[in-house]
Amino acid sequence: MADPGYHSRTLLASFVYQPSAAQVLRVIQWLMEFSPRGLPHAPSAFIHACFVLFLVRHLNAHLPAAESAACEHPNVVGYTYSLLSLTWEPTATWQAYSHKDCLGVLIALHLSSPFFGPSASPLNECLEMLVNLVKFSLQPLLQGRDRDSGNTSQQTHLCYSGLTTETAGLYGRKVLEVFSR
Repeated sequence: MADPGYHSRTLLASFVYQPSAAQVLRVIQWLMEFSPRGLPHAPSAFIHACFVLFLVRHLNAHLPAAESAACEHPNVVGYTYSLLSLTWEPTATWQAYSHKDCLGVLIALHLSSPFFGPSASPLNECLEMLVNLVKFSLQPLLQGRDRDSGNTSQQTHLCYSGLTTETAGLYGRKVLEVFSR
C-alpha cells in the first residue's frame, strides 16, 4: 500500500531551503560570539552548545572535503570549555534535566570531537554519549576496580594527553564534582 503522505513530503522536501556554507558559518560564528553572554544557566548553555555542534556537523556533512577542512572550527573545544568555566544558576532545569546533567553533557561535548558526522537529533545523541560514558566507563572506574588484576586502584592520573574512552568518564565525573561543590 502506498504511503498517502509520500508525495506531500517529497514536495515539501524539494522546497526546503539549504543554506550556503558561508551562511551556516556566519551563524556558527555569531552563536559562538554571543555565548556565554546572555545565557542564564547551564541548561540554556547545553542547548546552545548542542545547536552549535549541530550546525558544525551540518556544515561539514554538506561540503566537499577540501572546503570542509577550510571551514573547520578548532575553537569549538575552546568554546565548550568557556561554558564550563562559568558560574551558572544551579537550580535551573530543562525538561527534567538538571543543572548537573547539563554540565555533564557540556563536558562530554568538550571531550569529543564535534566533527564525526551529521546527527539527526543532537540533543538525544549528546545525552546518549554521556549515559554511555557513565555506564561503560565511569561506573567501573569509580568502583576502583583495576580491570586487569581486580585490585583497587590507589590513584588515577587525569590529563588530556592520557584521555581514552575508558578514562573520559572518570575525568568528566571529577570535573562535575568540582562544579557541584
